[in-house]
Amino acid sequence: MAKYNVHGGHNKKVPGASGYLDEVTEDRKVKDAVIKYLRAAGHTVYDCTDDAGTTQSKNLANIVAKCNAHSGITLDISIHLNAGGGTGCEVYYTSSKGFQSTLPRGERQPSLILPEI
Repeated sequence: MAKYNVHGGHNKKVPGASGYLDEVTEDRKVKDAVIKYLRAAGHTVYDCTDDAGTTQSKNLANIVAKCNAHSGITLDISIHLNAGGGTGCEVYYTSSKGFQSTLPRGERQPSLILPEI
């Protein structure tokens, strides 16, 4: 089975998008569902959400520290809901070739999660 780090983006002290919905409130719901379904499938999942950081830099540093505390992670999942007016799902990943904006052909990690949400 795989091991995942999952976290909701931002926090109440450093909020993300707001208006139509509150990103912090709603991304926590998505995060909880992702964790629930991954654990139900037998995976190890760590919740690396930060609710303590009072600046954007500290929030991110706390998340990174929590994620880096776990070894053998298959995938780090960061849940964000953007206010930019787009539709659909954004999937970004890093590899030995650097930051990428799409998954390579044959990559199946998002298919484990997206149909369940």
